[in-house]
Amino acid sequence: MQIIKVRFLKEDKPTGKEYTYYSLVAVTPGDAVQINSSAKGIVTEVDVPEEEIAAYRDKVKTIVGLVENKYGVIERTITLDDFIGKTFVKVENINDEELIFTLTDGTQYVFYHEQDCCESVTIEDICGNLSDLENSPITLAEEYCHERVDESGWGDGATYTFYKFATVKGYVTVRWYGCSNGYYSESVDFKIKEVSPRE
Repeated sequence: MQIIKVRFLKEDKPTGKEYTYYSLVAVTPGDAVQINSSAKGIVTEVDVPEEEIAAYRDKVKTIVGLVENKYGVIERTITLDDFIGKTFVKVENINDEELIFTLTDGTQYVFYHEQDCCESVTIEDICGNLSDLENSPITLAEEYCHERVDESGWGDGATYTFYKFATVKGYVTVRWYGCSNGYYSESVDFKIKEVSPRE
């Protein structure tokens, strides 16, 4: 059993102070959890020391569990080591087609999709404020890919790719949605655009 801290979600955004709960399932910071029958929240801290809740241990409640996943089976989980510890001065969503992290020297870390033919890959939702990822070192950066099984028999595919980022200021989850006729990539691409040296 884990002792965790959670912030409640209001209109899909974490709000208010942190509250302490027990969790019977393993969770990590940034996970969306079902707190009770009606409320959802975002995990902000795990493995809270028991000494911290000693005075009110008998009043600590247990969350229901992780928010039910409707996006299909997790195909892969990747830690984005290139982001950990870096401080970005600007993080921006460009028309739901690019997510750009910019360093002080102008170097850009870009999430995008290299368009081929019969597919579409775009940002579908952002939970949290991108400004929380600016001017503070990144402490969490992970990618989760879910592939939805096609049950129509036509071979159409759909892939949900989630990116979880965090700093001491807050957590942000970005959901990309990719769909195709089953023959083209539905993945999110990534590149680093370094500043060209002046001649």
